[in-house]
Amino acid sequence: MGILERVANKNRVSLANQSPVGRSHTCVVRIDDPRVSALHATLAWSAENQRWEARDLGSRNGTTVDGRKLTGHDRVALREGSELRFANEEVWILKSALPPVACAIAQDGSITAAENGLLALPNAGAPIVCVYEDTDGFWWVDTEARLASDAETIDAGGLWVLSIPPVPQSSIATTVRLGRTLMLDLLTIRVRHTVDEEHVELSLVNDGDELPPIVRAYNYSLLVLARARLRDHNAGMPEAEQGWMYVEKLLAMLKMDAEKLNVDIHRARRELADIGVIDAGAIVERRVSSRQVRLGTHRIEIIKI
Repeated sequence: MGILERVANKNRVSLANQSPVGRSHTCVVRIDDPRVSALHATLAWSAENQRWEARDLGSRNGTTVDGRKLTGHDRVALREGSELRFANEEVWILKSALPPVACAIAQDGSITAAENGLLALPNAGAPIVCVYEDTDGFWWVDTEARLASDAETIDAGGLWVLSIPPVPQSSIATTVRLGRTLMLDLLTIRVRHTVDEEHVELSLVNDGDELPPIVRAYNYSLLVLARARLRDHNAGMPEAEQGWMYVEKLLAMLKMDAEKLNVDIHRARRELADIGVIDAGAIVERRVSSRQVRLGTHRIEIIKI
């Protein structure tokens, strides 16, 4: 993602798709200087040109990029190392010109960025809302089972404004996708468990090769969902109807509350994302209207050990 650094103190700011610069508390790049306008300038990612661009917003004391003062509605291309000045002589440097990733901006202006295609709000330790990327580069609001929109407001223990990057062109890799090559639809989920089910391990099988097993407490939740999905698949049910379980029934079986289930789902997604699964968020799917969930694939093997 784009990163702007203040040379004087080395403070860095991660850039959202649209990053206003100024004194206002709503600005992504906030500068507490009376010479800087409340909304002074904006730094934005151009999906058309695949680059960061700077524009002055009619500020009183101006904006310069690499020594050039911006006028009118100039949109000036930025490159890694570009030098920016807002109203005064203090220098900011664009340290990274990579494309943006999904992020959320809190009311105090702080930014929480997605990691490996997952954005947990308010944080990964206690997720209320998860926004995740699919294989086509679209972002989904998990708790509402719908596409996320750029600049929309999400209530997740506080209000957050989403910054959703444009769907990447096939020739442009987003920072989310770098080094990530596995897709859920092409993997087999292999779950092994002991007779008493005290030990449950999960492995991904990719083109016949089994990756090292994952042993985590949340695997039991995935085992329960895997059984429901595999049962319906083997019974010949239509794929769209396979494996759905009411959340209340699942919580009763697991002897846990909804908050703990959300944490388990996020941890499972994060583990798969760290391994390299592009669409790790889809490992668990939701039907919001009926409060149902299911495992996001029918490619499942369950083995008793």
